[in-house]
Amino acid sequence: MRSLILAFALVAATSTGTLAQEFTGNWECKAGEAQAGLLTIYGPSYIYASPVFKDPASGSGGVTGYSDGVTFNDGPLVSALGLAAGRLVPVADGRLQMNLESQTAVVLTCFAI
Repeated sequence: MRSLILAFALVAATSTGTLAQEFTGNWECKAGEAQAGLLTIYGPSYIYASPVFKDPASGSGGVTGYSDGVTFNDGPLVSALGLAAGRLVPVADGRLQMNLESQTAVVLTCFAI
């Protein structure tokens, strides 16, 4: 019985790391080297703020979280930029990066702030 409890505890402790990939929070986004905006993801929602006045990509929408990132469900990032997903990528310097991708290419690169 004790080994069964320890096995469940071990599975719970090791699986939380994959389930807890941190895509929520604030992200500074760039298009190449140029500042492209700020993205905030909390729960099933996102808000994107472009530095360009009246940019149609600015606004809010919905996301679905996964272990390796998010899927953009609706909102201006889908309608204006054609984004489909944000994929988490570990970077050598220890920062966390999220590539915002359309069906064919990486559109924006965002770093956790």
